[in-house]
Amino acid sequence: MISRLLSILSGGGGGTGGGCVAHNATMTGLYACAENNGCTASGDSSHAEGDGSTASGFNAHAQNWNTQAAGVASSAHGFDTAATADLSLAAGSQAETLVQTDFAHASGQFAERGDCQYRFHELRGETPGVAPGETVKLRMGNNECDLRPGRVAAVTATVIVNRMGVGEAAAEFAHFVRRFVLRCSPGGNATISTVREENDILQGATFAGASLLPEATGFDNTWSLTFALPELVQANTRAIAHVEFVELLGS
Repeated sequence: MISRLLSILSGGGGGTGGGCVAHNATMTGLYACAENNGCTASGDSSHAEGDGSTASGFNAHAQNWNTQAAGVASSAHGFDTAATADLSLAAGSQAETLVQTDFAHASGQFAERGDCQYRFHELRGETPGVAPGETVKLRMGNNECDLRPGRVAAVTATVIVNRMGVGEAAAEFAHFVRRFVLRCSPGGNATISTVREENDILQGATFAGASLLPEATGFDNTWSLTFALPELVQANTRAIAHVEFVELLGS
């Protein structure tokens, strides 16, 4: 207890040149902790450290220099990054997460945080195998795939689909790679370019004729990635997609 009190006092635990020092720190969240210089921990169970960092989300963590962690269980690192989405991580210099579970990285900005960056997250879905020709939209839980207005992104989706319960000797799977450009206008109109398909890898009768289709859905700021079994095939399958965005803000 004494060592902890010393550590949060100016000069405690080795003076201003060492130890754990809190200067102009603000801790308003329940069980929150702010350390070092000018940091704020306002979210319950949040942690802010470094210089000018703010953790406002529940269980969020902001560290290094002027970082912002606003999403639930989010984490921001580096310089002037912002983890605004829940369960997301922003790193590097001036990156910003946009959707749940995002990872965002940037090496600087043109005019504002997150206007030129790399992001990725994973989508998943399952066909339960109760009817032939089932389709499934791959999502983050029950969430739609949101887009932010005024952005254009080069997208690569890498997908693996596996038939469940058939055993090792009868393994059946499908591998897809799709490349395309997504654009969401400042008014919220989502459009997609021609989709470039790489050579699909389809093993087993279940996946002969299976498809993976990316689509943009107009003025609702969303896009979709849909896996479809062949029309007459009935199977329990699980799919996971790793989706990468290299994006710019600005129309």
